Order: sequence, then C-alpha cells, then structure tokens
Amino acid sequence: MIFVVLGTQDKKFERLLKEVERLIMDGTIQEKVIVQAGTTTYKSEYMEIHKMIPMKQFLAYMEKCDYVITHGGVGTILDAMKHDKKIIAVPRLKMYGEHENDHQIQIIEKFENAEYLIGCHSVDDLQEAISKIETFEPKKCELGNQQMINLITNYIETTNPAKQKHRMLDIFYVVCATTLESIFYFLLSTKMKSIDAIAIGWLISYIFFITCRYEKHNYLFEIMWGLFLAITLLLWFNLYSDFYFIILMITIMASVITCASHNLFYQRREV
Repeated sequence: MIFVVLGTQDKKFERLLKEVERLIMDGTIQEKVIVQAGTTTYKSEYMEIHKMIPMKQFLAYMEKCDYVITHGGVGTILDAMKHDKKIIAVPRLKMYGEHENDHQIQIIEKFENAEYLIGCHSVDDLQEAISKIETFEPKKCELGNQQMINLITNYIETTNPAKQKHRMLDIFYVVCATTLESIFYFLLSTKMKSIDAIAIGWLISYIFFITCRYEKHNYLFEIMWGLFLAITLLLWFNLYSDFYFIILMITIMASVITCASHNLFYQRREV
C-alpha cells in the first residue's frame, strides 16, 4: 500500500494526485493507494481519498504502507522517518498557487542531501522516483543529531517570509475594517443614533474582513463569534456612549481580536 499525504494546508495540490492517478493507469503504480488530501478536492476511481484522517488511523496507515509520497511538509516527513518509511517528496510550488513561496524545494533538497528521502523537483519526476524506491535505503531517523536540528532550523527560517506576509495582510485588513467603520459612521450618524451607526459600521467591516481574509470559512464559528463580539460591543457602547474616542478604540481592538481569533481558529497543523 502507498500512502499519499498532502497535509492540511489551505491550498490545493491537485497536480500531485493527477500524476499519481496517471501512474496507476499506466501500470507504474500497482499497489493500493490511500490519500490524505486535506483541502485538495479530487475524485478518482483509482485511489481511496480522504479529506482528513483521524490521527490513530493516520498512524496505522503510516505503519502499514510500503512507502510514503508527500509534499514538502516537515511534519509528514518526520512522521514517516520515525516509522522508518521510505519517502518520496514532491514540493508545492508558488507558481501554481500551491504555497506562499518555494521553500519546500529547499526543505526537500536538505532532506534528500542528508539521504533521508528521494526528492522530486516537480511532479514530472515522480515516475523516476518510484523506479528508485525499491532499492533506496534511507538513513535511519535520529531526531537528536545536529543534522536534523539544522534541517528543522532551516525550515523555520524559510517559512518566516510567509508568516510576515500573513502579518502584513492582518494589518492591512484591520486598517481597511477600521476605515470602513469610520466611513459608515459618518454616512449613517445623521440618520440614526451614533451608537447604532458605529455598530452597523463594525458589522459591515467584520463581514468584509472574514470574506476577504480567509478562503475557507466555518460559518457557525463566524456567526457565533460575530454575535459574541456584537453583544460585547453593544455593552461597551452603552457604558461609554458619550466617549466616542473610547468607542473608536474599542472597535479597533475588536477588529484586532477578531483577526487574532480567526488566525488561531484557521491555523492548520501540517501533517
């Protein structure tokens, strides 16, 4: 059995599944293929595809499989190494919208140079990698050695640009949300109570925030969080109805808290 693992990132990796399916159809792959696809939506008659797999079952598949085909996710690679599995790793690429940058290329190269896995530069190299897998003897996993520490350190360093980009997006959307709040306040304050105008402005900015900032939504979470903050803001508005500067600061803080809470909720553990 071959275990294909795409992790749980918010971007798709259909190219890898299409290539695996092609190799099944031409007879290169004859074993059963089980896929943990994450957010990648793909239907196939030739593979058993799961969106998410419970950890217990995930580890069972990892133990049972002959080898693992995965993206350049450090979590999956380390899991496979701990189970002494042979690994073929294919990087997600920025040019296809599969990641924020091309750091997975460097991650795979580091692990390949250390003889822990067979690396591919693209999905087109997968067939050649499979032809080598039977005779490939990976180095044993020693998580405590300096080489492994260097690999993980390199991973952390190369993902910093992506984290910085997310922070910049957070700041951008919070500023935009605050601007929307101000615009709607001035547009509506002449037609209704100032407190109502601020509340409506904040609600519209919240909808803007979650629609633009996140590709995937859990609407129950959005609704419950929105209700919670709306009630909280109304309480503050009633307490400080005569202090508009304080109210403005509160709405800005609400946007910041919203941003932080959504980031925590949508954070994906890479497996």
